Amino acid sequence: MSRAPGDRMRRLAVSFGGLGYVPRMPGTAASAAALAVGLAVLAWVPQPVLVLAGLIVLSLAVGFPLSAWAEDVAGAKDPAWFVLDETAGMWVAMWALPGGWKAALAAFALFRLLDIAKPPPVKQAEGLLGAAGIMLDDLAAGALANVVVRLVWSLAG
Repeated sequence: MSRAPGDRMRRLAVSFGGLGYVPRMPGTAASAAALAVGLAVLAWVPQPVLVLAGLIVLSLAVGFPLSAWAEDVAGAKDPAWFVLDETAGMWVAMWALPGGWKAALAAFALFRLLDIAKPPPVKQAEGLLGAAGIMLDDLAAGALANVVVRLVWSLAG
């Protein structure tokens, strides 16, 4: 394990406050926490679309550069404790959806399904090297979930 200055803060950031170390399904735990944050934003923030966009940008700004560090420290591609990709993907999944919390819950379920099943183009994004492969598969799963929830919502409404 690396002992460089700042490693503890990096681990805390990329594990989304330690949720990446949940023994089973750390990605789902981080996605659920991101959903909770997103629901709080929807409920209490006057401009939730802007705040969610900011959270997405922040996750990407931290996640892209630190994904290479996490791979170096872990000695493996896409270590399970690196979950900023899931948080960013979850916020993309629920960004600007009609339908409030109900649509956000549907987006969560669909995002997790797509992230685990990895249909195209999620699988192709995962195959990219380095930070792109770590981050983009979850962004693709989030974007797909967002589009599907929008379509279903518009057909149902």
